[in-house]
Amino acid sequence: MRLGRSPRFAEGFSLGERSALGRLLRARLRLDGSEYWRFLDNLLDLLVRQGLLVRLDPIDDHQFYQLDAACIVWRKGDGSPPPPSPIYTRRAYGEGYEKVPPRVNAFFQRFYQASARSVAQLEAREHTAQVVEPGERERRERRFRWEESDRRKAAELGRRLPYLVCSPTMELGVDIADLDLVHLRNVPPTPAKYAFRDLYKVVGDTQGFPAKLRFRGDPRLIQREAD
Repeated sequence: MRLGRSPRFAEGFSLGERSALGRLLRARLRLDGSEYWRFLDNLLDLLVRQGLLVRLDPIDDHQFYQLDAACIVWRKGDGSPPPPSPIYTRRAYGEGYEKVPPRVNAFFQRFYQASARSVAQLEAREHTAQVVEPGERERRERRFRWEESDRRKAAELGRRLPYLVCSPTMELGVDIADLDLVHLRNVPPTPAKYAFRDLYKVVGDTQGFPAKLRFRGDPRLIQREAD
């Protein structure tokens, strides 16, 4: 996402000069602030012309881009670790530094070797502000609810959607029907946002019991009941 000047909130991965990618490009190419933005605009235009990126509809003057999935080449790995990411790796290289090979993620190695076939039919879709196609979020909600009274669901939607990967858009009064479990993937950035989990409370409301918020990992955090 290339942020503009609009104060309107826009959700996405920023390409600003202080982002992880922006810091890498500025350091490698020795660009100052104004040079960076000119370089970024030219780079984005080039990637769009070459068919690697798709320019999405903007929100005000915030411009969104998406990688064209047709350009991704999938190859079977041999179990060896991938090279470190130049964007996120914080390792130091050069003379005097020992070369330590990156570790293989043992969980995913076992998963793809032994368990992936059993979950091949599972499907998940996102429910976020990035789903911009008209009617698509409502369609995913309908697939997720899969109500018995919806007699045309199979003909129009195909099959039930068992998982929704959500941002706070699901807290905005969406009818989530028989939802019985929410997995909070990562910790919200502030205590107030951690406590304000309306979606989690709705789970308890739909099932007829009070929801519990369980704070794990830090022994100073306590369990509490959600009113």
